[in-house]
Amino acid sequence: MDIYCLACPICNKPLDKFSNVCMCEAGHSFDISKHGYVNLLPPMKKSSHGDNKEMIRARRDFLDTGHYQKLRAALTQSVSSDCKRSHALLLDAGCGEGYYTKAVSDALCCKVVGVDISKYALIGASKRLNGACLAAGSIYHLPVLAKKFDIALNIFAPFDKAQYLRALKDDGRLCMVIPGEDHLFELKATLYKNPYKNKPAPFEIEGFKLLSKERVTYEMDINSNQDLMNLFKMTPYYYRTDPEKKNMLSQIPSLKITADFIILQYTVAQNSQT
Repeated sequence: MDIYCLACPICNKPLDKFSNVCMCEAGHSFDISKHGYVNLLPPMKKSSHGDNKEMIRARRDFLDTGHYQKLRAALTQSVSSDCKRSHALLLDAGCGEGYYTKAVSDALCCKVVGVDISKYALIGASKRLNGACLAAGSIYHLPVLAKKFDIALNIFAPFDKAQYLRALKDDGRLCMVIPGEDHLFELKATLYKNPYKNKPAPFEIEGFKLLSKERVTYEMDINSNQDLMNLFKMTPYYYRTDPEKKNMLSQIPSLKITADFIILQYTVAQNSQT
């Protein structure tokens, strides 16, 4: 694993790689796992696990069916057309298994730093993202150096604007993907008596200037129960749904479901304070 702009989570000093260890000048050291990522969660967060093995496997298997390929293609096109920089450095905070990271980084031919709180996600990402710099870390305490990144991705992940403003260069770009109002509505209608549409947060973000907004929506034919249950496990609804309704969904052989996404492109505002 190469080290690109990682910072010590204890003192924020740059990390260097020595054999299978990352170390800062203050002597804080962090082992690189056999799977190729380094654990840089803050000391008080070492017990945080993020998505578990079942959730990661479900997401990997569902994404590999191609049901979200249209989103990945639109995202890649949007980022590629907006950012044409040689030797760009990409940060994906909440990178998961790297499904979107790989497509974007391949299109831009750029170096990648992927951060996720889940070790299972990073194990998957290490298989997709050959040569990427991967770290277990919190989005609310990104273990990266300041003002080093040309592009940052936030795909269905928690968002802390201060962390992105700190990580991005003064002319850096942020790409976010959030669910649209109709996303997975039919799944919710199958499970709940009074399903509701999503209410996207305001698009304006202090410290950033909105450059573009693109909606990607289409109907997915989920034609196997395994794919349907994998999709369900990717959502927060899975842990909020009672066993009876889970069992009911496990008996449904197929379902047509709306995919609805919003791709947002931002640049760091010239007067932003970090």
